[in-house]
Amino acid sequence: MSVNQLGTSRRNSDNCARNYSFIMPRLIPSTTMPDSYDLTQLDPNSFEHLVNLLAIRVLGSGSTGFGPGSDGGRDGYFEGEALYPSEVERWSGCWYIQAKFHKPHLSKNPQKWLLEQIKKEIDEFGQPETKRRWPDNWIITTNIDPSGTPETGAFDQAKELVEKAHPTLKNHFHIWGGRKILDLLALHPEISEYYAHFLTPGKVLTEVYNQIKDAQAEVKTILRFLISSQFDEQHYSKLEQAGSTGSTTERPGIHDLFIDLPFRTNEHNLQGLVMESLVRAAAKCHRCDEEETNTEDWKLWHQHPSRAKVWFIKGGPGQGKSTIGQYFCQIQRAALILQKEALQDSLCWFRWT
Repeated sequence: MSVNQLGTSRRNSDNCARNYSFIMPRLIPSTTMPDSYDLTQLDPNSFEHLVNLLAIRVLGSGSTGFGPGSDGGRDGYFEGEALYPSEVERWSGCWYIQAKFHKPHLSKNPQKWLLEQIKKEIDEFGQPETKRRWPDNWIITTNIDPSGTPETGAFDQAKELVEKAHPTLKNHFHIWGGRKILDLLALHPEISEYYAHFLTPGKVLTEVYNQIKDAQAEVKTILRFLISSQFDEQHYSKLEQAGSTGSTTERPGIHDLFIDLPFRTNEHNLQGLVMESLVRAAAKCHRCDEEETNTEDWKLWHQHPSRAKVWFIKGGPGQGKSTIGQYFCQIQRAALILQKEALQDSLCWFRWT
């Protein structure tokens, strides 16, 4: 793993505030705040759980999800008639729901990736010794939006692949893309509340407002609530980002898994440990000063790993980048929780809009 530290100087105080302060929006009632969810914060397992919960709401309580392992092409299963796709046109019979989660940066072409995933599933149905049976209704769910370009887009190509492989599914095959998932979450807010760990900060602030029932609540109270809740949410490691397919209930705590990683910087002729230097740098005062010098020597001094305002961490999949960030944030949260006056002292970093 290589680590580069990027320390920059800003002569303009407004630019400094924009780059280094956290801009907190005003608290407003949830009825006026637009729904905004970040599906990329999920992992394949939690996305599958989310989809199955949505299927229960959309199709009916008879919808069933399955645990990790071979599922015969069924991440979710339903049998019977449902008010889907509309109250007039009701599909019935055997339903398969499959979840296809595209991890960020998994591929350069998500549309092609989605089509390849559908092709693989179709091929499995055609294997001579397969135990799979074609369903009467097939729904593919994914966090990406299939292209809607007529004939050449991923949506039309997928329908063509399914029709060619199993003609009776021609009009009983749907794709729930990312936008569709978001629309369903808006219709079923209780599900988005259950999966609060992937909500955006604006939505989280709205939920804080709903819980404390006080639009004039002290900022300190709000911050402490957010920090404490996130400390619990981020307690466990995210092994799925390194390729693990195990159950989320088997994940070790981040404090049990973390190992500090060595780094080297030729610019400062220094070797050290990432977390140790990163924590030292974070403990420094990084307020912008219009009177700061801007010489090359000053820049080099300020870019030292123990003083840099910004760290850039580069590494391959599974080498610990996300774990470092997660562990570092947990340290900061713990410090704010344990230090009685820390939250009050930190308010100078926040700017209200």
